[in-house]
Amino acid sequence: MLQHNSQAPEMSGRGRSASRKCVAAQVVLAEVERNPGSRPGRRAGMGPAERLLGTFLLLLSLTARRTESALEAKQEVPITQCWMAEEFIVSRECYSCTEFETKTITECSNTGFIEQVNCAVSKRADYKSCRSVEMEKQVFWKFVGGVMGVTVLFSLLVTYRQRTLDLRALEKVRKQIESI
Repeated sequence: MLQHNSQAPEMSGRGRSASRKCVAAQVVLAEVERNPGSRPGRRAGMGPAERLLGTFLLLLSLTARRTESALEAKQEVPITQCWMAEEFIVSRECYSCTEFETKTITECSNTGFIEQVNCAVSKRADYKSCRSVEMEKQVFWKFVGGVMGVTVLFSLLVTYRQRTLDLRALEKVRKQIESI
């Protein structure tokens, strides 16, 4: 039978919420252990909503356990870039990476733009990924163009649907008048 570890370290808000969900799912698991031949939530009087809730809690519990174990396994990563720990001066403003830089400098893979920085304490030159104003403008105008395209498409669709409904209504009125 599953048991809750009372010696677990104190968790923050998200961790506590996950452990509460684990406890709820452990109730479902305990039911399975008591009745190995039955499935959880198959008692008399339980409808599809309760079975779905039980399944959801079980999946949530498994996900929470996996997340908690991943957080425990995560180790402190040493800082390799000086600009993360020190003050720095930008020696070359944000620019687009060349093909060679994309292959050799890992910071280029994030956004395709980098800036060169000089750290104050270690006097080391390093690269930092950045977001370009040009790139942001392109992304914005692509979004605006997409929204406008969808607006035109749905406007045409609404107009077509309205005309179709108007023709059906006119045909219905014409048939009613003919039947008189």
